[in-house]
Amino acid sequence: KTKPATYHKGKSLDKVTTRQLYEDFGLDANTQSFTGHAMALHRDDDYLEQPAEATAEAIQLYAFSLERYGKSPYIYPMYGLGGMPEGFSRLCAIHGGTFMLNKGVDEVLYKDGKAWGIKTG
Repeated sequence: KTKPATYHKGKSLDKVTTRQLYEDFGLDANTQSFTGHAMALHRDDDYLEQPAEATAEAIQLYAFSLERYGKSPYIYPMYGLGGMPEGFSRLCAIHGGTFMLNKGVDEVLYKDGKAWGIKTG
């Protein structure tokens, strides 16, 4: 952000739209779509008319994550999505808590402005 060498043609990325950035680099429609939706995780094409800074940061995060985690930039539990609640329940038990499934929350208990428990009926 603060390095002029990283600006695009002398302009900060908050002054250039993503569409202009893509066109200046000569990206075809398929590459634009992949970059914007698969890498930067934009839901629709509205981002094309917005400043390119947010998209560039999202693509950079994708690249850093890919570098760190290997074949995929996304963290996925080794034994499937069931590993998520299992991990939460183990962490809860380590800290003396009880992890309960299929229970409604009646009240969140606070002490000194911090949540410390849940009341369920």
